[in-house]
Amino acid sequence: TDEQMDALRTAAGQMSAKMRAVRIVSASSVSKRDLEYRLVQKGEDPKQAKQAVEWMSDLNLLDDAKTAEQIVYRCIHKGYGLARAKQALYEKRIPKEYWANALEDYPDQTDKIIEFLHARLKNGRDEREVRRATDALLRRGHSYQEIRKAMEELRNLEKERGNPPSFASDEMCTFLIINISSLQLIPINMIAYRSQYGSANPAAVIAPALVATFFSTLVAVVYCKVKERMPVK
Repeated sequence: TDEQMDALRTAAGQMSAKMRAVRIVSASSVSKRDLEYRLVQKGEDPKQAKQAVEWMSDLNLLDDAKTAEQIVYRCIHKGYGLARAKQALYEKRIPKEYWANALEDYPDQTDKIIEFLHARLKNGRDEREVRRATDALLRRGHSYQEIRKAMEELRNLEKERGNPPSFASDEMCTFLIINISSLQLIPINMIAYRSQYGSANPAAVIAPALVATFFSTLVAVVYCKVKERMPVK
């Protein structure tokens, strides 16, 4: 009968969602929200995807708090900065209430940054290589202040070893000041906060942030060009 066929289809759909959920969880650490989202993206019925997540939770196979800790641990192990760890938590759809505990003991990454800079700049401090290294560190979630601190410590280490200190060129200064001005294309943290506190349109901040940071970057570039024309004393 039609009712039996519908029941059979429903049971098959539930089994499909559960089996797919098991495969996803066995392959990587996921949060409950992320698992449900991925199941729907894979073509599972939204209601059955939610039921599969609840089934996995009942079996204690999903724990957002532990998943958050695992994500942060991997970020620390890879030498990522705090901002990159927050981005990873956001991308994995970890609820905001688990962030604080997971990030509570995030270690200082100065040694990791120095190690990274030493490896990248071992053949000399060519301005192009400095720009690339700084850009790579920013992508890894380190702030400009952390990078500057690590560069100063690296310079002190070089002085102690008898290596002459190097000085930043105009191009290097321009690059670093642009990073300070921080052109923000997608303010991930702000969107996350707005979403957490119930904003109807969390992404509405993108356009104002882009305009504001565009002008701050423009002012930074103009300042650099003016300083380059001034005589060095």
